[in-house]
Amino acid sequence: MKDSKVKYLKELRLKMEKNREFKFPDSKITLPIDTLPILRRMIGEEIDVREMFIVLFLNKSNKLIGYGINGIGGIDQCVVDTRLIYTQALLCGATAIIVSHNHPSGGINPSENDKSITKTIKDAGDLLRIELLDHVIITEDKYYSFADNGLL
Repeated sequence: MKDSKVKYLKELRLKMEKNREFKFPDSKITLPIDTLPILRRMIGEEIDVREMFIVLFLNKSNKLIGYGINGIGGIDQCVVDTRLIYTQALLCGATAIIVSHNHPSGGINPSENDKSITKTIKDAGDLLRIELLDHVIITEDKYYSFADNGLL
């Protein structure tokens, strides 16, 4: 009799714990400007060094319930994985998300690549009924909101 090979499946777990060093404001996010202190603090000193792609997860009342760093890139690009964004969103029970990344160059205008990934994220969210509220591009002193500029 041949030995049968056993395949193992990975169990997906979401680690949810309080980050005591990083407190979120206990308020509703209603405008892109509400996200800026949170995002700038998360990116920190690397805001003008390398791109980071961050996702904020919100509940039905638009209260922040968590965040995820989806990608850390180089000087002018960052890989974004839409599947991971929505895996995290589903596991934490988010009904809406806000995505953001920084432009180390200091420019706030979205690239064609920025517009393309935003459409991909929005389309995937529409299927799952998780609303993409905004994509915010930030620099040290400026920001650009896709929602405010009619690109969502």
